[in-house]
Amino acid sequence: MVDHRGVLGREAEEAACAWLRRRGWRLLQRNYRCREGEIDIIARRGRITAFFEVRARSAGNLVAPEESVNPAKQRRLSKAARRWLQEMEWRGVPYGECRFDVIAVTLDGGRLKIEHIEDAFSEVG
Repeated sequence: MVDHRGVLGREAEEAACAWLRRRGWRLLQRNYRCREGEIDIIARRGRITAFFEVRARSAGNLVAPEESVNPAKQRRLSKAARRWLQEMEWRGVPYGECRFDVIAVTLDGGRLKIEHIEDAFSEVG
């Protein structure tokens, strides 16, 4: 049996990475995992380091992809981002201004539509 959600998720993440690169983002890390959680993409453009959550849905879904980043997910992302930043400080890597962005990917008629929501939420405890 094919895991269609998993396939769509991987395709969405690949598409998001390519989309970000075309817009001048330098990918620092993908699928960062730690005890606190996971961050899909960490990227930098200019002085901004962004922690990206990639969410994918099929067209016609009642919940938009970006709406699925609920407060619990935001807390896990915030904690994981703090851990990543601590690791970068230990390595002496500057990271500049940080923010949390969402890449919403919708599969519509075989095509992926990408929407970038900048500064989607603030860091939460």
